[in-house]
Amino acid sequence: MSLDGYTVLLAEDNPTNQLVAVQMLESLGARVTLAADGQEALRLLSGGAFDLGLIDIQMPKLSGLDVIEAVRASPAPLARMPLIALTAYVMLDHREALDRAGADGVIAKPILSIEGLSEEIRSILSRSEPSPSSRARPDPADGGTAFDPAILENLRTSIGTDGLDSLLRNVLEDFAFLRAQALTALEGQDLETLRRVTHSLIPVASVVGAVGLESCSCCLNSAAQGEDYVEASRIGARLVSEIDAAAAFVGARLRQ
Repeated sequence: MSLDGYTVLLAEDNPTNQLVAVQMLESLGARVTLAADGQEALRLLSGGAFDLGLIDIQMPKLSGLDVIEAVRASPAPLARMPLIALTAYVMLDHREALDRAGADGVIAKPILSIEGLSEEIRSILSRSEPSPSSRARPDPADGGTAFDPAILENLRTSIGTDGLDSLLRNVLEDFAFLRAQALTALEGQDLETLRRVTHSLIPVASVVGAVGLESCSCCLNSAAQGEDYVEASRIGARLVSEIDAAAAFVGARLRQ
């Protein structure tokens, strides 16, 4: 599906995810406006004429669910704007919450290819049943570091070598920042920060094929959500090792 002539509001707070999504949408012909938090997204949607909103669900200041609900409660024609949720969590209870909020469909993060993104949008906008292409995650209990190099090759095809290099440099910055936050949170037994850190790590790890880090982040996120510090502490040491391994994997694929 071409998006020639479409004006798209992309609400996404993670710089790496922003870069990937904007490049893919522009490659499909869309004109893209970015919003870095929920309040900015709602302000832009209320004041501009957009054909489509792609809304991340977990954003600062105002959640994606709140943004969608606010748009649906607005006067027409804004209330009828197509809104697609972007989320790393596509379990049934999350889908039901998005349906109640008024989302037209769900696209699973990470977005791995232009073709996949195009097909998802076409499917949702044509009112057919969405079929998010969420990649199966490995068993969180698996202790082995793992990578899927095909993910990066797919990205290189989609966004080009220069675009991939830019993405990988952003990913390395994300890894360094989130590693420091994770260490501080583990030392301070700060489960809320661990939850936020792992929520950010899941899509970043996935987008570069660091499936071992993705799995570990999912496991630690569950422990933090359940307020189980003993389990979170146990997994935390592995998380730091997985971040280091993923950073080495990414760094080795940058052009020198």
